[in-house]
Amino acid sequence: MRPLFIVGAGGLGREVLSYVRDIEGRGGVDWRFFGFLDDREEPFGGRAVDAKRVGPVSGHVPEPDAVYVCAIGDGTTRVRIARQLESRGASFINLVHPTAVIRERVTLGTGVLIAPFVRINPDCEIGDQVILNSSAALAHDVRIGEGTTLLGGNSINGNCTIGANVLLGANCVIVPGRRIEDAAQVAAGAVVFRHVRAGQTVIGNPARTI
Repeated sequence: MRPLFIVGAGGLGREVLSYVRDIEGRGGVDWRFFGFLDDREEPFGGRAVDAKRVGPVSGHVPEPDAVYVCAIGDGTTRVRIARQLESRGASFINLVHPTAVIRERVTLGTGVLIAPFVRINPDCEIGDQVILNSSAALAHDVRIGEGTTLLGGNSINGNCTIGANVLLGANCVIVPGRRIEDAAQVAAGAVVFRHVRAGQTVIGNPARTI
């Protein structure tokens, strides 16, 4: 069995560990969780976590048969650290929770994290190091760029394009055919009727720029 490292031992890392345990319980994988990589010496905040920190991210030398998942919430940081580790030979896997539903002709990049009860409908394209949190729903022909994070309960309707390093807050709705450009942020509960330009933050229903 190949060792699996989770990069980042914060709150998201603990969530990812629970997904890993669910997947391991189902069997059928060729890896086994080995430990966390985190530059903090006390990453769990005093919590009694049934896992160990095996070393820092900085200076880590990947083992030839090891695999990795990046559990860092900020998309820009997540991509940067993943690329650094890849430059040293690290191999990132896609971690898909058993309760997720992925339909036909869906394309996933590398290092994609798909949480419980996510639904991805046909002909979607998901970039590298994307996180789709619990119960996010993607309709047909959605495109998502690298490093983007969808928090829980998002509803992305058909033919939407979401750029790189975008943050979509919990329970937001993107109506069909809209475009969210790179590094934009959509607040929790917002309903997006118009395109959102790069770097903008929008809130409300209908979503407005702040």
